[in-house]
Amino acid sequence: MDQRDGGVGEGDDFPAYVSILITGHLMAPIIIALVRDAQLPLGALVAIILPIAIILMIALLQPVKGAIIAIQWWFGMHGFKRERQDPVGNAT
Repeated sequence: MDQRDGGVGEGDDFPAYVSILITGHLMAPIIIALVRDAQLPLGALVAIILPIAIILMIALLQPVKGAIIAIQWWFGMHGFKRERQDPVGNAT
């Protein structure tokens, strides 16, 4: 399957998992700082944390999918043809 015809690459669910993982790692220090230092009520914490996490996850989804598809293309995975040649010293 040649992806140069404008078809969409296959990322399946992996980009969503990666964006959730990145969002969790970026949000953890923010959540810890808000809970420890701000002394906000639970409702206010939820009102601050949830929108930031949702926006961050949605914002990361497209770049992460592009990165996953680029990695698949680079290594010739999932229907992509490896079109570049190996370096001269590594010919097998």
